[in-house]
Amino acid sequence: MLVTPNPSSNSSQIGELLRCFPLLADLSPSQLDELAAQGKLWRYSLGQPICRLDQGLQHLLFLLQGQARSVVMSPRLPRGVTTLERLDSGALLGWTSLSCGRNWETLIASTELVVIAIPYGAMRAAMDLSLIHISEP
Repeated sequence: MLVTPNPSSNSSQIGELLRCFPLLADLSPSQLDELAAQGKLWRYSLGQPICRLDQGLQHLLFLLQGQARSVVMSPRLPRGVTTLERLDSGALLGWTSLSCGRNWETLIASTELVVIAIPYGAMRAAMDLSLIHISEP
C-alpha cells in the first residue's frame, strides 16, 4: 500500500478532527484521546486503491478531505468498472471489515485524499467500552 503518512500530525490535532464525526459522539473525552493517540493521518493519491474486495484494511478511515469511490469491477461491464457510491468528507471507509469481519468493498481515491486511520483493534475496544457505559444506569 502506497500511503503517505503525515509526520507532522500529533494526537491533539487528530483528536480535534475525530470529534467532528458523529459515530464517535458517545465516546468519552478519554476514549477519544486514546483513539487519537493511535490515529495517523494518511494521504492517498488520485486513482490509488484504498482497499479491494476481500483484502481488508485493518484500519477504519475517517475521510477528512477529498472524494473516494466505492466501485464494482467486472469484465462484463462496458469499461470493466462502475461506481456504486461516491464518498465525500465526513464518510467512513473500511467499515464493512470492522462490522462484518470481511471486506465487502473496493474503494478508490477519486481525488487526493486525507484520512485519519484508526486501527480496528482500537476502534473495537472504544466501541465496546462505549456500549458498556451506555447500558449502565
